[in-house]
Amino acid sequence: MRFKELCISVSATMAVLLTMQVRAQTNELETATVSDEELTEFRNSNSIDTLQIDRQMIYNISDTVRFIPGVQVNDNGDRYNDSGFNIRGVEADAIAITIDGVTQGETLSPPSFAPYGMFGSNRNVVELETVKAIEIVKGPNSISAGSGALGGSVEYTTEDPGDVLARGETFGGTVKSGYDSRNGETLLTGTLAGRLGNLESIVVLTRRDTSESSAHDSGADILGPSRGQADPYDLKTTSLLAKLAYNLSDNQRIGLVIENIERDTIGQPLSRDSSTYYDFNTTDSFERQRIGAFFEMENANALLFDDLEITFDDQEVFSRGQTAFAFDSRFDRDPSNDILRNEDRSYVQDTLNLTADLFKSFSTGNVNHELNYGLTWQTIDVKNELFDRRFASVSSTSAQTQNLRDPSWVPETERTTLTFYLQDTLNLTDKFS
Repeated sequence: MRFKELCISVSATMAVLLTMQVRAQTNELETATVSDEELTEFRNSNSIDTLQIDRQMIYNISDTVRFIPGVQVNDNGDRYNDSGFNIRGVEADAIAITIDGVTQGETLSPPSFAPYGMFGSNRNVVELETVKAIEIVKGPNSISAGSGALGGSVEYTTEDPGDVLARGETFGGTVKSGYDSRNGETLLTGTLAGRLGNLESIVVLTRRDTSESSAHDSGADILGPSRGQADPYDLKTTSLLAKLAYNLSDNQRIGLVIENIERDTIGQPLSRDSSTYYDFNTTDSFERQRIGAFFEMENANALLFDDLEITFDDQEVFSRGQTAFAFDSRFDRDPSNDILRNEDRSYVQDTLNLTADLFKSFSTGNVNHELNYGLTWQTIDVKNELFDRRFASVSSTSAQTQNLRDPSWVPETERTTLTFYLQDTLNLTDKFS
């Protein structure tokens, strides 16, 4: 009997000791050392290069700002896709968008006509496969992006031959394909670059075939505003970038650039159907062409500048939206009396741009200066045409009964501007600059 009591006593003691040991281990905390790091530079800009584009699987414009706080791409939900950027609540034409320093024009989508969804020009048609760097600036940035950067800017820089060819290489290229399950988009792009003596060249050709974005399966596949499925659309985009550069010396080069992007869209906005307007079919097109020349000089150490860049670009941006639909013109709900209407709307912006950018660094006493200055001469021609065509029946082969030119949203305009800029960045000390 005493043996049993002793065993029970020893067992209870060991259980208490084990419990105390477990509790002691549970309450024991690891120590960590936290050290501060001095913030030496405040940046209001974000840079994205080709390496980040590949690693982050950036596939379209919306993906570029996926990890950037305070920046988003506006999507009106209509057939014209993205409608510019929103930076800290500022959007539309208050955000400058440039490609190789050339402005991408202005949007045209009057709020009074927007509910009809028949036209909308935007500035977000950029082929990312031809881009090597994206600079997104939050806040006013008219110095580097030019006029229209009240709320910020998005600046694209296209690829050069040196981005494909390493030193000593004479020929190189890449082929890339991709698929996006969000909208069934297929991508195929090819890049070729060559070097012959002081002459360098690059060609990038890209093709995208895209459908409408996927919707939840629970949505109703019906006609009219209650439709729960995405309206069917088919987009085809073709892009070409070609550059030819000649190195005059180790720090000077001249070159030519050709850029062309075309996007054609065919759709059926089934959600627009009603008893009066029905059987909608849309055909939209967008084209941007740019021909430019450039001269660059680096590390010149001249009296007025260290670096110099002069560019001249001729760019045309064309947007067109055609909407065909059946119209119960007599409001009698008799299909035999219905007619076909075709709303044809277009917007053209021609831009001539001449820019000279200079950079000079120097010191006055203990103060270091980084001086950026230059000028831009720009001419922009704008033309907007609106046509309302009507046919005798719902067939497009029937006789055309009306070809009315509606009043333009904006008058035909030519604008010439000459801009000078000067910016001096002072570095007083290592801790205060």
